[in-house]
Amino acid sequence: MLDAKKSYATILSTDSYLPGVLSLFESIKRTNTQITDFVVIVNQDIKKETIKKLKENGIIVKTMPKIKPTQEIQSKNKLFPHWNNTFDKFNIFNLIEYDKVVYLDSDIFVSENIDELFEKDNMSAVVAGSRYPFNKNWSELNSGVMVIEPEEGVREKLINHMHEMSKRKKTLKKTHQENRIKFFSNISLSKIKDKICKHFQGIGDQDVLEDFFDWKNNPQLHLDEQYNVFSNYADYYKNDLGINPKCYHFIGEKKPWSLTPQELSKKRKSLEGKKDVEKEALDKYTQIIYDNADKDKTSFSIIMPMKNAEQYIGKALTSVKAQNYENMEVIIIDDASTDSSKQSVEKFCEDNSDFADKIKMLDTKEGHRGPGAGRNIGLDEATGDYILFLDADDELNPEALDNISRTISLNPEADIFSLGYQLTRMDFNGNQLSTLKLNSGKLQESRFFQIGANTAGQIWNVCARRSLYEQPKKLRFKENCKFEDLPTKVELFTRTKKNIKAVPHRTHTQYSRPVKSVTGTLRINDMKRLIDANLEIANIRPKVESKDRMYINARMVMLPVVLGWLVQKCIHNKIDLYRMSKLEEKER
Repeated sequence: MLDAKKSYATILSTDSYLPGVLSLFESIKRTNTQITDFVVIVNQDIKKETIKKLKENGIIVKTMPKIKPTQEIQSKNKLFPHWNNTFDKFNIFNLIEYDKVVYLDSDIFVSENIDELFEKDNMSAVVAGSRYPFNKNWSELNSGVMVIEPEEGVREKLINHMHEMSKRKKTLKKTHQENRIKFFSNISLSKIKDKICKHFQGIGDQDVLEDFFDWKNNPQLHLDEQYNVFSNYADYYKNDLGINPKCYHFIGEKKPWSLTPQELSKKRKSLEGKKDVEKEALDKYTQIIYDNADKDKTSFSIIMPMKNAEQYIGKALTSVKAQNYENMEVIIIDDASTDSSKQSVEKFCEDNSDFADKIKMLDTKEGHRGPGAGRNIGLDEATGDYILFLDADDELNPEALDNISRTISLNPEADIFSLGYQLTRMDFNGNQLSTLKLNSGKLQESRFFQIGANTAGQIWNVCARRSLYEQPKKLRFKENCKFEDLPTKVELFTRTKKNIKAVPHRTHTQYSRPVKSVTGTLRINDMKRLIDANLEIANIRPKVESKDRMYINARMVMLPVVLGWLVQKCIHNKIDLYRMSKLEEKER
């Protein structure tokens, strides 16, 4: 088949697996493959942004209908609901423009050249893990790696066969008596559940393919296991069996690209000195994952409302410039400053001509209208894919934009990203009193926390897709008031059904200065405005989903606690004002 048209291929059923697809094909390229075509089959649910990134990486994208299993199969797969997404693999047989296709799951790392697979017979695949202890009775096809000769009509025949199999009575698979004894004596209780569930399998794509092609009874189709080695079995295969893995299959719910830096470090330490083969594969794989993520630079619009910030705006802009990040714009909106804030920005632009073209300065016009007006003007002018707000007296931490961009690239399914920050408290003379480091983690990824429990309305500790502010209709901030960002922030979270993701780095330094900030000028009269802000949140309940509506109801119940915090804050402000007046008296 020297003149045959060949391609590597995979399936992308959800946006979250995009990092896996990009890393799979990159790992194949690094083995000096002679195959030039890389095809990914997507369904109609995949985002346009995801398809754009695939094409930018030279990958051929084919959109095909999602194959939905019957209700009978879905009920049988209650223990394994993710199996319901695997039937999209049947679409591979529709790539009839190719004579031969080597299919690989998108969570596979290819460490050595595997072009020889194109010489194997149609439906060649691996009984993955069969030589690992306790698995000697395994004989099922694993569809993680397959050699396929596409043919018109096979896809439809497989779908029909799937329907036929769903009507069959499922029989219980029993383990060998000897294995069962080993099974319960050698495996921890935490793993017993997984092993028991193995014997109550539902129906996945592998069952249908194996049955349709009578795969078990055709040993010539059984590939060497080196082409599909589960990563956690790699050390046993290489050190005990002498099998050198060419394809490492990272099975499991948590994929390497979804691990936080802390989780990845913990994983590496657990493997060190115990599973060095797996650790080496993980290191090489994650390096490719991060290389891909860092290569894809997200475009940001940084919106900075400014009011009498002449002392701080220079430092804020310096922190932005220090990011050394190309794909961004900075939109500063002056809110009728009475000091030389605008002149400070102009001076910064003069002194930093290499950065000045990224800065756009606008005015709120019609006098002082509050930070909400500035943010609204910034949103109207923004062109970046993601919106980031920065107060004029705060700063971005080093590599903040790189860290946010990497997290976005590794979580393409998400629309909103929660940001950690450093809270620095200053005294009247601008001296640092204390620093509190606040990380963003599992709590901030909770919808209940963000919609129902988070009393902090700061919009600067989230980074969101600009499209969320524009569709289905414009989402903007209330003007000429305090707590203007609280209702907007809550509604922003209700606009996405996707998971919220935390950036595992502190990206901002927020300065708390007595009296001069918005929260520093709170008065008892502001209690009414906080109540109004929460009533605005209550008014969006008819437009949101039932779960979000329940979270908003919880917020209303907790409102007295929030008001108690406001009273406490006001008392502290009064004390600060008293101390400040005494300090000024002494200086006179």
